[in-house]
Amino acid sequence: MVGRVEAIFRYPVKSMLGESLAEVSVASTGLVGDRGFAVQDPASGRVLSAKKWPQLFNFRATYQPAWQAGLAQALRITLPDGRTVGGADAQAASLISRWFAQPLALVQARPGLPAEAEIDPRTVFGEVAVGEILAGKTSDDLPFSLRLAGGSFCDAAALHLVTGATLERLGQLAGGRSHFDPRRFRPNILIAANDGDDSAFQATAQPSQDRPQFVEDGWVGGKLRLGDSVVLHGLHPTLRCVMTTHAQENLGRDPEVLRAAARLHGAMVGLWAWVAETGTVRVGDAVWWLAE
Repeated sequence: MVGRVEAIFRYPVKSMLGESLAEVSVASTGLVGDRGFAVQDPASGRVLSAKKWPQLFNFRATYQPAWQAGLAQALRITLPDGRTVGGADAQAASLISRWFAQPLALVQARPGLPAEAEIDPRTVFGEVAVGEILAGKTSDDLPFSLRLAGGSFCDAAALHLVTGATLERLGQLAGGRSHFDPRRFRPNILIAANDGDDSAFQATAQPSQDRPQFVEDGWVGGKLRLGDSVVLHGLHPTLRCVMTTHAQENLGRDPEVLRAAARLHGAMVGLWAWVAETGTVRVGDAVWWLAE
């Protein structure tokens, strides 16, 4: 046992603020309803991401308890001026579009339907040079869109997790100049790692002379079981981007968050994961590391 589920977060609309949950069902595509919707530019067919459109953080998306009617009927979006609109409302897209001064659509993820998120190679890593994160690369080497995981509008896998211990240590190593709040990293699962329990770390992590190790490093190459039923596999480090620096709620814009992550750990913070076994996850559930 390597920890417990400290918090669960779901983001119904890609790159908007989301909701905190006490429990959630986990399907093969991740948390049920997570990144189930996105704002799309009909002209290009690409969906908007806060990697390029930070104003998405001025919106919040949640689900109401109306699952039997479908996700769109349950979806509620709070606009920057405090008004709310339902996901199935015919005016939803036009109300969102006004804040971007261009026509946009609100679209739902479909199984087997590929999607791409729009990015700007010049700003995707904010004020950190591309070469500091991707050795030998410049913005000219990066694409203008990012292929999404499929089945939802998640970036690179079904769900994302991070430990509070890693965020706390990053803050300490960065000299306390920045607040490494979990909200900046948009995890689905925030894990409270066991103090002093490094058995999984010792089993899998390789020593490094040029950067510190974080607890998630030791979980790569294995699986995680959350609670009684959910098993995650395909664990791989999460490459961070400019989204960690954007202002949201009471968090101000802070470029140092990404600078510190890049300097200390190659901009890798937390893990992406795929779902091997579905079920329900609850706050307080034990987290177990399993060898492959």
